Amino acid sequence: PPVVDATLRGVGQVTFCNSPMSGALALAALGVGDPWQAALGTLGASTSTAIASATQLDSASVRAGLAGYNGCLVGCAFAVFLPQPAWAFPAAIATLGGSAATVFVAAALKSKAGTVPQFTLAFNFTTLAVLAMVRPIAPTPPAAEAAELGAAAADGALLQTLSTPLVGISQIF
Repeated sequence: PPVVDATLRGVGQVTFCNSPMSGALALAALGVGDPWQAALGTLGASTSTAIASATQLDSASVRAGLAGYNGCLVGCAFAVFLPQPAWAFPAAIATLGGSAATVFVAAALKSKAGTVPQFTLAFNFTTLAVLAMVRPIAPTPPAAEAAELGAAAADGALLQTLSTPLVGISQIF
């Protein structure tokens, strides 16, 4: 069905792959690593795709998955960063609302930015706004704890420095 194709393309668009197969493979990989993250990523992508279709936004963009990737990212972020246990109903509700909001934020950004693409700004605005409301900013660690962290970092500093780009790439989802 077209909505499934567009949703899977939206998941694939997270890594700039306009293919339902790449989206399905990404969801399968997420499902192996963290089924809750895969579930909320799917919920987010399908919600934002459905909202974009229902509000009759640019149908070519919706079919290409460009309405779904921000919703997918919102779901993945909420699975990790919301202070809820896995399979918690409030996180699913937050994903529904947040991914729906990305559609309207993206539309507003598109009208203001002209030909400049907004990419993941809608995801960033929506997710950071929600997280700022529900997660307090962590306090600065005490000096003794900071010194321990520094000593621990020095022990594996070279290996950590060399592996950082690979870890960063793996954290796209």
